[in-house]
Amino acid sequence: MRSGNECVRVATNAKKGDGSRALGVLLDPKGPAIERIRRGEAYYGESFVLDTAYVAGYEPIRDATGAVIGIYATGYLKP
Repeated sequence: MRSGNECVRVATNAKKGDGSRALGVLLDPKGPAIERIRRGEAYYGESFVLDTAYVAGYEPIRDATGAVIGIYATGYLKP
């Protein structure tokens, strides 16, 4: 979900060290995924959530005006 110029996880399968879901964790503001999403483009490749590597895909969610309001994402632990 977009929050200002950042994106925060509101639903995820990524987990914190204590085993709980990584809800509220920001998408890396310096990572390649957010850079592409800010340009309105999809990103497919390596992504890190709390220092854990994933193979992931991110696509922008747009409102009726075309503004990016969130991200659809899927991923799995990098082998």
